[in-house]
Amino acid sequence: MVEPRLLMVRNAVKGWIETGRNAVGDSAQHLLWHEAYHVGQMKLALKIAGRLRSDQETSPATWDVWRR
Repeated sequence: MVEPRLLMVRNAVKGWIETGRNAVGDSAQHLLWHEAYHVGQMKLALKIAGRLRSDQETSPATWDVWRR
């Protein structure tokens, strides 16, 4: 059984394709912004806990998935 959320996404993408909207670009941009938002939340939590690491230490584990 397909979850209602997945049906909503499928219908949205189908609509974007039918209207010619650049859904792939819009979605990729949203994913990157969303990822960055959560990275910021995690870094703030680590800073408050006194465990913040440098960008050189965390960047490969955080962003390499987008760089491939």
